[in-house]
Amino acid sequence: MDHIDTHLATASQDLKYSLAIRASLALGKTHLNKYYDMTNHSEVYQIAMSEFLGIQFVYYIYNYNVT
Repeated sequence: MDHIDTHLATASQDLKYSLAIRASLALGKTHLNKYYDMTNHSEVYQIAMSEFLGIQFVYYIYNYNVT
């Protein structure tokens, strides 16, 4: 997601593209960020991320013998 955002930001400033293309890229970046922000605030995403962090914690404890 960050790679796409960076590419859209860079391409929207690149003068080799016409003004219409650059405006479209900037608009696409705005919409992408809008929906990405909405995803961050969804309950399903927050539950999935908390589960993922829990799995990472268990993996760390198991593989590095932390007591």
